[in-house]
Amino acid sequence: MAAVTAAALAAAVLPAATAAAADGKPVSAWGKDSPRFEMPAVKVGANRPVKSEPSKNPTDEVYVPWLREQRAHAKNVASGKAAKSAGVAANASVLNVVPEGQGNVPWHRYTSFAITDALTAKIDYSTGNLMLTATDFDIAGVGQNLRLARTYNSLDAPFGRVSQRWWQQYERYLSVSSTEVIFYDASGATVRFKKNSDGSLTTPKGYSQDLKKNSDGTYTLTKWKSGSKETYNSSGTLTDRNHGTITVTQNTGGGFKLTESRSGRFIDLNKVSATLWQAKDNTGRTATYGVDASGNLASTTDTEGKTIAFGYDTSGRVDKITTAEGRVTVFTYDDVNRVTSMLRATGFNASGSTGPTWTYAYSAESATAAGTTTAKDPELHSTKYEHDADGQVTDVTDALGHKRSSKFDANHNIDTATDAMGSGTTPGNVTDYGFDSRNNLQSVTRPGQSATQPGPKTVNSWQTIAGGDVPKDSTNADGEKTSFTYDTVGNTTSVAQTGTGGGSVSYDYNPATPTCGGFEGQRCAEKTKMTSTKTVQTDFHYDARGNLEWAKAPSPLGKTTYTYDELGRTTSVTDARGIKVAYTYDNLDRIRTVTSPNTAKVEYRYDGDGNLVQRTDGTGIVSYEFDPLQ
Repeated sequence: MAAVTAAALAAAVLPAATAAAADGKPVSAWGKDSPRFEMPAVKVGANRPVKSEPSKNPTDEVYVPWLREQRAHAKNVASGKAAKSAGVAANASVLNVVPEGQGNVPWHRYTSFAITDALTAKIDYSTGNLMLTATDFDIAGVGQNLRLARTYNSLDAPFGRVSQRWWQQYERYLSVSSTEVIFYDASGATVRFKKNSDGSLTTPKGYSQDLKKNSDGTYTLTKWKSGSKETYNSSGTLTDRNHGTITVTQNTGGGFKLTESRSGRFIDLNKVSATLWQAKDNTGRTATYGVDASGNLASTTDTEGKTIAFGYDTSGRVDKITTAEGRVTVFTYDDVNRVTSMLRATGFNASGSTGPTWTYAYSAESATAAGTTTAKDPELHSTKYEHDADGQVTDVTDALGHKRSSKFDANHNIDTATDAMGSGTTPGNVTDYGFDSRNNLQSVTRPGQSATQPGPKTVNSWQTIAGGDVPKDSTNADGEKTSFTYDTVGNTTSVAQTGTGGGSVSYDYNPATPTCGGFEGQRCAEKTKMTSTKTVQTDFHYDARGNLEWAKAPSPLGKTTYTYDELGRTTSVTDARGIKVAYTYDNLDRIRTVTSPNTAKVEYRYDGDGNLVQRTDGTGIVSYEFDPLQ
């Protein structure tokens, strides 16, 4: 754990202001000889890494054609041709070995940790898949951000453009056969929609989205939770999100350009050479991707010029990550590409890295079979995860023998959860959950005094508007009810609550011809009913790019105005008193300075892994140091 924790806690309870030093330079708030607050050294523990096994070569006569289809798809994309699905459709038996279990599976259970502020790792307890997710750009848009992110899966997954095992989230596509349409989603997961005799497609259990083939041969994918829609052409290639709000243009050479049509902001990914790709946004910020001779993503350099290096084993799996600050993480695998150990390096010797190690052992022969995964921490404490063939974790037993259990409904939603408070023949406390057919949570019943006396219950009802599921009513355990209404496109028009402190709020939105600047669907007014005779209103106005230009709150708060840079980041906020607070940012969108006429300038400094290492204000400097685990 980072040393910043103790320092931050101490800063909250010790004096926070001192005079500046004689030379005028800021000093610590605790004086020149200020104390240091240090965390204990990281314990390596007794656990040690497991030796990696080479991946089994795909020799199955059916599996090899799937790999061949993936290579053909990648080649077509690289040459600027439409993505083809004929490789799958040509042999129906290929559908039996399309990889599954990789990517984000909604009902699976994961352990996750941050490697840097922009790179995270997740290990799937059911499949053993290692998933790395990195965000290279995240730019403000109107209603949704413009985001360039990529994912690595240790299990077999669709081939990426920049590198085979690294999948850009906007590479997601449809592969069409005579019996089903396979959707490879943003994380590289396989989502299979079965074709019905009437031409419709059935949503697979556990997923909250539907797919529809349109009369012109294109496809529309609608997410139930958000109502967002994605359009794919007849070849299965993604072309836009939300009816052109974000357009996806395929570039010759295999890249693509993402454009947020209302603000004009964009991200352009292109191949520069056989060993170099680059992504550039509308302000010229550039991130680069280095590819080695084997086609592996060897390094990435972010928009601040900081580089992360990736090492690979002989089977092409990521086995080492070295961050810009030199922090090292090492992985090993079994012969079916499941993670068997993870080491966070705190030291190095002639034989390699040393540091806390977590290990993972699997009883199942394959990633998609039922079995038990045993996870051991650096001190050799074991936790066992029992899962079925669908990857549902049904029982978890910790190092002390305490057991927690879950049961699932037909859609992979948790039906009941039993805690570890049981003893002997007495079961633990049970919480019951109820979901509708679209995976919306309808009820939660907490443990009661006995099986015949259930505990407090929360009840929700839902409705579907413009393809998205939104709450209609929610009643808590005290009987207080909150009700919602919406317009035809799913914008919330009112929220009313009963009980103590209840009240109502209503909202007005921009029509097709905007009345408060900006674009259709942006909120123009918020009306809060204070009493039966008093209602107060806050008004909003937007600029030509859809940025909030000002908000006028009820008296005495008054009007607050905002300004922005070319990336939609707030550069100043001026309140009704005329007091202006200004902000500047680095190339990774982190705040660098805050300036206000009433307070001293505040400055922030970060290391190459995104950790805040220094904060300077009128009281002095607070510095933070981090251990090798960040």
